[in-house]
Amino acid sequence: MGEVTQLKSCVNCSSIIAHHPNILLERCPVCNHTEFSKGQLSNKTLEPKNILPFTVPEHRARKILKRHLRKRRPWMLPAKIFKAYRSDQLRAAYIPAYLMDVYVRASWEGKGGFRIPFNNKGKVSEKEVWEPVTGYYENLYDNQFTLASPKIDKNVFALINDFPLRDLVAYDPGYLESFPAEVTGKDPNDSVKDAEKSIDEAIKTLAKDKIKAEKTKDLKITSDKEALTWQHVLLPVWISSFTYRKKTFQYLINGKTGKVAGDKPLSLPRILILIGLITVLMILLVWWSVV
Repeated sequence: MGEVTQLKSCVNCSSIIAHHPNILLERCPVCNHTEFSKGQLSNKTLEPKNILPFTVPEHRARKILKRHLRKRRPWMLPAKIFKAYRSDQLRAAYIPAYLMDVYVRASWEGKGGFRIPFNNKGKVSEKEVWEPVTGYYENLYDNQFTLASPKIDKNVFALINDFPLRDLVAYDPGYLESFPAEVTGKDPNDSVKDAEKSIDEAIKTLAKDKIKAEKTKDLKITSDKEALTWQHVLLPVWISSFTYRKKTFQYLINGKTGKVAGDKPLSLPRILILIGLITVLMILLVWWSVV
């Protein structure tokens, strides 16, 4: 990550954070915990190739999160959630990811099921027939994306993943003078396997679409992946999280585009109050109709 950076390991989530000595890192940007391990960490980490600088400032990120939390029935949310957009609960960090380029040649064979009409003693009916189907496909999957952070919710992250990769610039430790970065603990080989699995799922869906049958069975897909290249990059993310009923909810904001995502827990007391009000209203309506 560069000789000028320092590393700290979070006691709570085990994330390793790289930061410039000019930054006073009091909280883990991933989980908001205040305690770091006191042992010295080796700075022999995988240096990123590229980085996407932040363009969304903190004041705008707080407004984005506040607007997100207040959309769609905010009165059903626990009161604690509205503290999440305060500045001390909103942290910025560069999150690690791997981008890969894969050229794929795939072929498949199987059976496609169709329903055809036939005359059964003067009565038109349908029967199911199966026919052999084959196909071939090749394509370059460029910038195949895999998240290299084990502590960031990958499902939430996928919802904000509209990073303009054309704006990537060469990594320089100077960028960490403004915001810290999470150090990846994910092996590139594991990310390659994740990318291949994602591509295989995409090819399976594509094959079924190209077959154009009502049903498919015994589908066998063979694929060759060539010219596999990867690069380690850092992406800008604003993070806010809080715990409600022993479950941690994480909110992420794209530090480049401002896109936001995160689960909203419902307040059980408020839901019970709503159910009670609806029940009372129904009783009153029944009573009024009888009277």
